[in-house]
This record gives sequence, C-alpha cells and structure tokens, in this order.
Amino acid sequence: MSNAHQFWRLNFTSGYSGYVSLAQVEYRNIDGVRVSVPTSSGSLATASSIFSGTYPASNAFNNSAGTFWNSSSSYPHWLKYDTNGLDIIDVFTVAIKIRDGYSSEQAPSVFTLEMSDDDVEWIEVLSVTGATWINGEFNLYEIDRPFKYKIAGTVLVNEVPEKRWINIYKRTDGSWVTGGYSDPVTGKYEFRMTNNQIYYAVILEDETEQIYNSQVRDFIIPTEIQGD
Repeated sequence: MSNAHQFWRLNFTSGYSGYVSLAQVEYRNIDGVRVSVPTSSGSLATASSIFSGTYPASNAFNNSAGTFWNSSSSYPHWLKYDTNGLDIIDVFTVAIKIRDGYSSEQAPSVFTLEMSDDDVEWIEVLSVTGATWINGEFNLYEIDRPFKYKIAGTVLVNEVPEKRWINIYKRTDGSWVTGGYSDPVTGKYEFRMTNNQIYYAVILEDETEQIYNSQVRDFIIPTEIQGD
C-alpha cells in the first residue's frame, strides 16, 4: 500500500512576527520514523525566501538542530521538500522544530501542508491554526490522508509472486502519478488514489527495472476502498 509522493510543501500565512525560523522538519512514516532523507544525501529543499545565504532552506532538512532556515520578513512563506529522484515518501506525520529560543517570535501560527507528484497540482493534507511552540521540542502533526480509492493487483511470473517496480500514469495526459514495488513475498501491490473519474495506466517494469519489456494494464479505474 502506498500514498507516496515526491513533493511536500509547508505554506505559512501568519505568525508571531513576519519571519519564520525552523530548525528541523521531518516527514515520518506510520511508525514515527523519519523518511525524509537529509539534503546532504541528495534531496532538495527550496523556500519562497531566505534571510541570507547563511540560513538556506536545506538547513531545515539536514538532521541538525544547530542550524535553521530563516525566511525574509513578510508573510506568506513556503518551504518545499523534494525527494529529487530518491524513493518517494509515504508520510503519516510531520514533525517541526522551531529555531531554539524563538518560541514567541519567528514562529508560524497558521500554516498548511500540501503534497504533489509533479510540483504543479497540490493536495492539502494538513491545516493548522493557533500553533504554539516549546523551545527544543518537536510539534507533531498527523496529516489527513484523503485517499478513497485504490489501484491494486498481484505480480505473478510463471505463477510465482515477484517483486517488480510499478508506475501509475494518467491516461488523460500521460503524467506520472505514483509508483512503488510489489510485495516480494506475495507479489501484491496497492496504490491509494484520490480520483476515480479518470483512467490510469499501470506499467509493470521488467526484472531489470527497465521499460523495454514492460507489461501494461490500461484504462484502469480505481475502485472504492471499503472499510478502511
């Protein structure tokens, strides 16, 4: 099962001053484990603004509380995380730690979190108002997972379950939606979707993870999730 996405963006619209200073942002999985890879390992972080080159967006994702991202002096602001070709991430919670010593200033009070597969179409999964902060501690927020439909199946090669990489594309414009591996033991895969009003193509790559000998399930409509 996967609700994994490449892009995650925090949008800050109000706070205790015009600035936002964040020491750490962690996107975590269902077990509370950080799945957002530090920028030093290949991910990307960008922001609507920085106070100076000393406080870049990457500081919020470098796994260090000793540095921080600092915005310019006027709302709104945004802070975006991009897996940048690494494994896309399935997020259940976002943990945010502000710059130490600035719980009553340079901290946001109203913000949202959005996710995207293409950096164009965004889905809001969290809305926070009246946020308060404690120096040195993470604020932890559980995101809304607005997925009511699924595309599911089983990969069998000569009737034997196989682990294969699967990509999901929109049939309307060919844009990539999501992807992931089938289970290596059962061969099953399941991708949660937000829309059952359009067709999708499911592309199963070959054993070398190439598209040359791919298998295709075409004109797939997601089915409604029951009892989830």
